[in-house]
Formats: sequence, C-alpha cells, structure tokens
Amino acid sequence: MAPSSWTQRPATYAPYRVYERPLGHTELSFYHDSLLSGTSDTTRHVLVQEQEYQEPSLFSELNVARAWVDTKQYFPLLGSQMLVGLGGASGQFIVNEEDLWSYKSSEVHFLTIDSARDAEELLLDLRHGERRLNSQTLAQVHILRRVDLPSHYHVMIQVAHAITDGMSNIALLKYFMDSLCTVRPKPNLEERLSMALASEELDPCLRLSLPRQRWIRAISEVIRSIRWDKLKGGHTLPQIQDPSSSVAPPKSYLARLSLPEDMTKKIIATCRRHSLTFGHAYAVLAQIAITRILCRRYIEGLISQEEWDMRRRQPMHTGGPLNLRPYLDKEWLAKGGHATVGCAIGFFWYTLPFMPLGSAANLSVGDHLPSFAELLSRDRFFLRTNLVKRQSSHIFRHPLFGSIVKQQARDRIQRVVQVLQNFEAVKASGGEAAPSKTPFVLSFAGSSMGNVENIEQYEYPSRKGKGSVPQTPLLRIIATETYLRCRPGELYLGSATARNMLQMYVFFDGNAYEESTVDEWLKEIKDAAIWYLGEEDERQNQGRL
Repeated sequence: MAPSSWTQRPATYAPYRVYERPLGHTELSFYHDSLLSGTSDTTRHVLVQEQEYQEPSLFSELNVARAWVDTKQYFPLLGSQMLVGLGGASGQFIVNEEDLWSYKSSEVHFLTIDSARDAEELLLDLRHGERRLNSQTLAQVHILRRVDLPSHYHVMIQVAHAITDGMSNIALLKYFMDSLCTVRPKPNLEERLSMALASEELDPCLRLSLPRQRWIRAISEVIRSIRWDKLKGGHTLPQIQDPSSSVAPPKSYLARLSLPEDMTKKIIATCRRHSLTFGHAYAVLAQIAITRILCRRYIEGLISQEEWDMRRRQPMHTGGPLNLRPYLDKEWLAKGGHATVGCAIGFFWYTLPFMPLGSAANLSVGDHLPSFAELLSRDRFFLRTNLVKRQSSHIFRHPLFGSIVKQQARDRIQRVVQVLQNFEAVKASGGEAAPSKTPFVLSFAGSSMGNVENIEQYEYPSRKGKGSVPQTPLLRIIATETYLRCRPGELYLGSATARNMLQMYVFFDGNAYEESTVDEWLKEIKDAAIWYLGEEDERQNQGRL
C-alpha cells in the first residue's frame, strides 16, 4: 500500500492532533461543483422502526450523538474541513482530532414531526433550499421522530460529494445504524486516516519507477484527449430552456418507478441469456424512449421540421460515474477499502448511433406513433446493446484504464471551473446570457448499480460473522431512498435491484426539463424494458406451440 499523504501539523493544538492532506483531482472538482448551490450533495433517507420499546430510545439525543461521533472517528473525512487556495487550483483536507471527539450544532439535528408529509418537506428543503453543508461541515444527520407512528424514525444523512459516492453512502448508513445499537471501541486515528486517501494515491501504477510513471501519464493523456475530441454533436430530451443561460439555482427533482419481482426476474434472465448486464441494455432502452418522445412531439406538430431533421442526424452520448475501488491498491482493498467513506469514482462515456427510426424513417406530421417493433427490432436492439458492451470492454479492460481516468479527473477540474465562471458571468450580467458553447450534448448521464441486495442491510445490529448466532433485530429499515442536489441541466438516469425489484429513477433539474416530460421518458423506458427484455420467455414458449 502506498505511503499516506496525511501529515501531522506541529503540536500547537495539544492535546489534540491535526492532520492534513492535499485534495485529489476528483475531490477538488466536486468542491467546485458544490459552489453551484450545493451541486452533487447526496441525501440518504431511511424510514426505521425500533423493534422493541427501550428507555431511553436508541434514537435519544445522547445515543445519536454518541453514534455520530463514533461514525466520524471511523470515517474521519466526515469530520474534516476543506481549505481551497485562491484560484481553486489546489486544496487540502484538514482533520482536527478535537472535531472527531465531539459534534457541532450544524452536524446533528432532531425534529418531532406529525406525519410523513413533514419529512417530505425537509427532504425538499435539503434538495432545493439554501445549502446546509459547507467547507467546514461536510456531513450532517437529521433524526425525525414520528408522532403518528410510534417507534418510527426518519434518518437523513446528507454528505458533500467530495467525500462520498454510491458505495460510501451505503457503508456510512450501515456503520451509523450499527453504532446506534452497539458501543464500539475507539479506532486508531492514523490507521483510519490511512484508509481516507484520494483515489489518485491508490493507483497501482505508483509502484512503478518514475520514468515509467511519466511515460504512462503522457500516453494516458493522449488517449484521453483523442477520446474526448471524438465526442461531437448529440441531443437530449426537449428542454424548457438551455440551463447554461440562466442564473436560477437548479431545482433537484426525482422521478422513479419499480418493476415487480416476477418481471425483474424475467428481465435479468434475458440479459444473462444474451451475456449482457442490465446496464448495457439500459442505455439503449433510454435512447429508444427518447426517440418515442420525439416522434410523439413531431407527429403532433410540436417539433419543427428543421429540428426534427437535425435530431435525426445526431448521435447520442451518455456517460456517468463508475466505481474505481476494484481497480485501486489491493492492500487498501484488503483492509476494507470497499466499505470506506471517500470519493473513489471515475467517469465513462458511450456513444450510440442516431436515434433508431426503423420503418418509421419517413415519419410525417399526423402519422401514428411508431411501435417499438417499428423503431427497432429485437434483433437490432441486441446489436445495439452489444455495441455498448464493446465500448464498455474497451474502456474498462484497457491496460491504462486507471491512468486514463486519472487524467480525466484532472481535466474535469478545468471544465467544472468553466461552468462556475459562466454561471457567475451570467449572474453578473443581470439575468439571461448567451448559452455557453460545449463540444457535445450529453443525452443523459447515469449508471446502473446492479443488484445491491448483497451490500445493503435492513436489520441491525449486524451479525458478527458468518457463523455467529443471529441477534434479535433492534432496528429494521422499512424504506430507503437517495436524493441528489442536481447540477444545472442535469438528467441522471439510474437503476438498482433491491428487495428483488428493479428500481429505475431519474434525478433532473426542473429548470431545464418539464416534470411531465421526464415522467413520460421513464414510463417509456419501463415499457421498452418489458417489451425487449421481459417477454422473451413468452415468445419462446409461443414458438414451441
């Protein structure tokens, strides 16, 4: 494992120690993101039932405070501060041991509510309201006691994206919930800091000689540049306005739906039969759904001929975050890197051909809405999903994958700063301004987390080991969901399988997209998933009759 970049400051804060380390490229880019009204802050919300009456409750202020402090000591970035220099080109995490032994009033909040509606109002404020996190408070927890449902509590943990990602959110919730049920021994601070490293520090290439590192860095930058330059054109769902021309803070909305267990099993089985993941198919399903919406708008006369002709010629680009942990330092992983709090993600880009029109290529105003079969046959659907699979393999199996991602992270800082500068320029101009120019249009972002059943947990405390006797649950999670503070113009399509049901969701900026349009898109994706992936067994059975 690479040496830790954490250094201890001179002992001027005795008896408490103070440590600092440089921000990684991804961490720094998310710091700049957050300056746009808290862009990318995530909120994990769970409804929890306390299984047995206890006095005091596991959700008493004293026990929650202790559990939060225990959690911060295990994941010290939760109690850290960020210090970014002038110009924003570099920054540091600062961890003061004193902050890990206590909590600030901005970190832990208690509220008694009358119904679920009150919880929803707080969630709306966490997503749309003035940002509650800042460089001195990177995480906070809200505990809401329900009056109408005795022994039920809402737990909301909001964390800045600079110190978290999808895997971190899961690990954080599990550790905090366990800490409510169990008093843990205090961890060694330096050992925990050695796990709280930037992903760039955990690149296995750092074990190579310096000349070879420089060679890899140069080649990786060339590959990154070539890939980026290939991203041209593109289009997305019909928008209310170009988000780059507005100073209005993003409105972070969420649309979601779930497929029943039997249909989920059919869809996953079809993907496996064709040696695909649902993530491979998801991008194509989303493209078909956009195509259906545009066809509907065109035949109703809501899209001009000029716009229709333009969209027909454009490719569609998609991209999103990817979990870097499996590609990082093996020793770090063996010590628990898969379940530590930190931002360990990179980004990928796929390009799909122009929207599939099939036999509806000569669509005219007033025609009927083309069916899925008319737009893209099932055979050609699987050809497109295999195109995504090949791009995925080309990205993830490249021998310089980790180094290319590192170069992308460095480049992303510049792009995020440019977006922030454009926002400030529009704001200074007093309102609307010319939209910023971008080399390509992202049709949608997103990713599929796959089956999270093996990493999520719904009863606490945890079992101590595989052979341990199960304990009577003290806490049971009834429902769970995640919310994101969107960036301007965000359209993020995600999915996960939990409790044997396929869940699809879209985070989007309500300033850029009509809620009805996104709902329509998500329904089209669901219908496409059922038609292309959920009915194959029935068709095969009919063919045998």
